[in-house]
Amino acid sequence: MIACFGKHGRSILLYSELQKLSPAFKDIGVAGPDRYAVYLSALLSIRLNYRQSYTDMQFSPLLAMNMEKNGCALLARHPDASAVLYWGAMSFPMDLKRCTLPYYIITDGPCDPEDKTYPLEWKPRRWGAEYFQRQRRIYSGAEHVFTLSGWAREKLISVHNLRPERVTRVGWGPMHPECSPRFEMQRSGYFLSVGNEWRRKGMDHVAAAGNLLNRKYPDATTVIVGRPRGLKVPTMPGVLQVPHALPGIVTQALMANARCLIIGSRFDASPHVTFEALQTGTPVIGTDVAGIPEGIQEPHGGHIVPVGDVEALVTAMEKVWTADIRAQRESAYEVYRQSDGWRGCARRIAEVMGVEIKGDETSDNPLDQPK
Repeated sequence: MIACFGKHGRSILLYSELQKLSPAFKDIGVAGPDRYAVYLSALLSIRLNYRQSYTDMQFSPLLAMNMEKNGCALLARHPDASAVLYWGAMSFPMDLKRCTLPYYIITDGPCDPEDKTYPLEWKPRRWGAEYFQRQRRIYSGAEHVFTLSGWAREKLISVHNLRPERVTRVGWGPMHPECSPRFEMQRSGYFLSVGNEWRRKGMDHVAAAGNLLNRKYPDATTVIVGRPRGLKVPTMPGVLQVPHALPGIVTQALMANARCLIIGSRFDASPHVTFEALQTGTPVIGTDVAGIPEGIQEPHGGHIVPVGDVEALVTAMEKVWTADIRAQRESAYEVYRQSDGWRGCARRIAEVMGVEIKGDETSDNPLDQPK
């Protein structure tokens, strides 16, 4: 039995698909930190900058040790486990001094202290050196590392010196249940951008572009949704702000009915909203950073623009606004269909791990080709 778990609930949908492929996989839960460990880590990480304190707390050695302990407790309940599949690389999935089980890692991106494009949320300072070495030990000890994006794969190879044959890109999927695509849309509609931390999500650029497009096309409205967290976007014509996190079902409905989803991020490793939009046939405009272009596959799923380039974003939005809607949405959905969402990710993981899967078929998806 392959024990599957992680540091958070993001792994649930992927592990569900793995279990459908083979009884060898079993989701055994989440090994998150205890409350007392969070409190102590916060005390040890206090800085004058609240956001930096929060980031440092998330990566503290104390928190990592607590998660390791909880991971060991999970595994102890499953003595029949022959291997471990773990989503995360902040802590060891088990006590490697006592446990000799082979383990595999899933990650959306490694620590890179030299990359200035990384946001504060990815850059611990107080524990930076220790965290980098901790990650290096985790990656080097793994049987294999699965990355969501090709960008993350190249990072692991270049920053953590992993051999290319030990790292496989598997793609990623939506965090909400699959929805039926909508191909018939009215000409009028709205552009949508979703996310918290508006500065990192580039909501200032999205709003500026939405305002400029509205001057040329008065029916074109841009809606930005999520918790701003430190960035105030001024009120402007053609832009509707919803500065709150909305329930997932509401966000998914907004996405399905939008003319286009905009990901204006200054940094985003592998945004799940890409496939949440594409699965309904909604095209995506995204910036040329990290793994964003890989999900969109320009020109099929939408358009890629340089990060921070408002004029280029307006041009891309105009292309969407004036294009044939049905053809555009069919093309966007085809990108999702080819990726096969979490099912495709699960299949690629199972094949690399050598697990026999039910109903195996040859895939025409370029992601499934050997690396």
